[in-house]
Amino acid sequence: MSISQEEDKWNWLEEDNGKYSSKSLRGLLENNRLPVDLNPMEWLRWIPLKVLCFVWRARLNRIANKVLLQHRGVPMDSVECSSCFGEIEDTKHVLVKCPFARTVWGRIGEWCGLEIDGNLEFRDLLDSTLCINQPTAKKRTIYTIFMATGWAIWKARNAFIFNGVRLSVESVVDGVMVSTYAWMKFRAKRKDVT
Repeated sequence: MSISQEEDKWNWLEEDNGKYSSKSLRGLLENNRLPVDLNPMEWLRWIPLKVLCFVWRARLNRIANKVLLQHRGVPMDSVECSSCFGEIEDTKHVLVKCPFARTVWGRIGEWCGLEIDGNLEFRDLLDSTLCINQPTAKKRTIYTIFMATGWAIWKARNAFIFNGVRLSVESVVDGVMVSTYAWMKFRAKRKDVT
């Protein structure tokens, strides 16, 4: 990696000269070339902001996994998952497909009485809570549990990579249960949470 002494500058990719113009932005908007999120994330006030920000980034495939870091020019010995060494470490693998994550999701599914599809993207797992035939309060509870699960899996991954600490599936699931209970009981002030 080399550091340039040149001054930083902005470059607008929609114009050949690199300069921004409202005309080119209008063209982007009129031609529907901007990405549209058909299922925008619900920002529930009782979920801690750092978790919401993590989930938002994960939905956009913008968490710092090995594939993304390598794409950004960060030197990597390998882009394989540090936990299972079976597949490349992208967002879907870390949060859903890795055997560790699959097992966590399986236990969370048992706890919630749901069958969780381990082939979905993380964002699709979250969005699937909107399709559950339950009252809104229960949907939001499951949505909260799913956010807590993604966050707990990510923290477990980081504990292993940065501290060499391998958390058990049971400790991660217990952490999800405790976090969800605390958020729902004390932050959302839900009286029906026991």
